[in-house]
Amino acid sequence: MAPLKSKGMADLGYQGVNEDCPWLKVIIPIKRRPKQELTESDEATNKSISSIRVRVEHVIGRLKINKILCYSFRSNIDFADKVFKNICCLYNFKLNYKYHYVGKR
Repeated sequence: MAPLKSKGMADLGYQGVNEDCPWLKVIIPIKRRPKQELTESDEATNKSISSIRVRVEHVIGRLKINKILCYSFRSNIDFADKVFKNICCLYNFKLNYKYHYVGKR
């Protein structure tokens, strides 16, 4: 169960999560109704949501490619937060090293 007042972003596969878990604040793109088009403001909203989410999805994809998140975590769940933060720090270090010392690609 997520902590109270948690916030997050999700894709259209999570329709109804706000009704099932009212303590979560989940931002979901606006779904097109059958035989109707989205308004320009709805399309702009969806574009801004997806532009934020895509950055997160790319990082998760890179961590999976490097086999960091591919395996089940078999230790104490309280320890998982520390491990994941260390993985993220190493990933950020790699990005900063590449940007500052190797040159931006």
